[in-house]
Amino acid sequence: RSEIPGIDSVLNISYDLVHKNGVSVFGNEIYLDLDFRKEFDDFTIDTAKRIHDMQMPNKTVMDQETELTIPAGYKIGTLPANLNLQNSMLDISITYKQSGNKLLYHKVLKIKQTLLKKEEFPLWDKQIHELTEKYKEQVVLTK
Repeated sequence: RSEIPGIDSVLNISYDLVHKNGVSVFGNEIYLDLDFRKEFDDFTIDTAKRIHDMQMPNKTVMDQETELTIPAGYKIGTLPANLNLQNSMLDISITYKQSGNKLLYHKVLKIKQTLLKKEEFPLWDKQIHELTEKYKEQVVLTK
């Protein structure tokens, strides 16, 4: 433990962000891309080239919450399904929820171990592929 007060406490940072090109409008529909970060997007392991275990730089927890106010006159037309994947290497959780006139997007990515064994690569790749496909889905608002 550290002698510095507060060094071991949780640090929360909250901010507003302008996400350019995150919205497309076609007629009475608005297509939304709520996640501009897309961590680990297509981060699969080339098993044909990689013959040894893979060392990750560190264990990681990424926790992102996005709140969108649904514009007046619009409602949610399409809301992607949630994604929850867990294994010994990583946890992936993406949830969408409507609360009144707000749309809440919550993503948690947790890398739980730093050494990925070669025999774990297929499962890693499968789950990263599912994450990449989830990133392609959009929320659709309709009038």
